[in-house]
Amino acid sequence: MCTNNTWNASEFDNDTTLNTDRQSEPELFTIYIQFTAILTLVVVTVTGNLLLLAIVFRSPQLRSTVSNALIVNLAVADSLIGVFVLPAFAATVLLGGPPAETVAPGLCSTSKTTAVAATTVTCSTQPAIIASRDPCR
Repeated sequence: MCTNNTWNASEFDNDTTLNTDRQSEPELFTIYIQFTAILTLVVVTVTGNLLLLAIVFRSPQLRSTVSNALIVNLAVADSLIGVFVLPAFAATVLLGGPPAETVAPGLCSTSKTTAVAATTVTCSTQPAIIASRDPCR
């Protein structure tokens, strides 16, 4: 492999040609694993936030506090991420790039707009929750 501190490139040529032939299977497997993980995250995100919204709206005691109203605000923002942003990301992973406008018109712009809006809501709501729960008023 190495003689007199110089590399012998011919020893590595056979390995690289074999690796390029086998590279497509693990790559495809990785894409499917990522796609499945994102879809699982979509289901968990939307289901969990919808359950939280249902619990808060069914209980008058939970609707009466400011902290819970802010938590509902976070749940709505997270649900929007789960409905609009994560599926677009899953499509991007599966297709190897952003979906074409002919396949899903407006998906990229809707996804980006929703991501920015929901992130802004989340970043604005979290300090408000902390302030509403602060015992040092």
